[in-house]
Amino acid sequence: MMANYVATKKIEALENRVKKLEEQVARLNRLISPSDAADLFEPSFEPTLKPQFGRRPKLDREHLRIQYEDLSRMLEAYWKALRPIFRKRLPKEKLKEELQTVFQRSGPTLGNYRSLANHLIEHSDVIYEFIRTPRFGDDPEKLAAALAGVPNISWSTSLKLCRSNTGV
Repeated sequence: MMANYVATKKIEALENRVKKLEEQVARLNRLISPSDAADLFEPSFEPTLKPQFGRRPKLDREHLRIQYEDLSRMLEAYWKALRPIFRKRLPKEKLKEELQTVFQRSGPTLGNYRSLANHLIEHSDVIYEFIRTPRFGDDPEKLAAALAGVPNISWSTSLKLCRSNTGV
């Protein structure tokens, strides 16, 4: 008799947990950007971490990975429009204007990528520096890796960290 009561309580607890998880998934489906997903989950436990010695990192590796994946998807989607702009080797001001024009023309189709497009426009000076280096190689993945950590870290550090995490 007591075993049935305990089993019933455990089943109720599991059903409540499944309900909460389903609500979180429903909220995730309505997100504007995949990088916002981290804000929705409330951890049910706090992992015990050993104290880290030395300098604190300027950017969380998980945030860098998410930003890299989002930028990579966005650049792949708009690469046909962006590639000719990057190949022209325009001056900084003109590059920023061209990026604004591309994303203004995209208008409503920009959707989830609007904040990423603003990130590209805002940091067009970093793009200008990066596309003039041999590291660029006309590759959207490398551009995404270089811009993922900007402005918290330099494009070269961002590229290095993304390469070590994802193999770009």
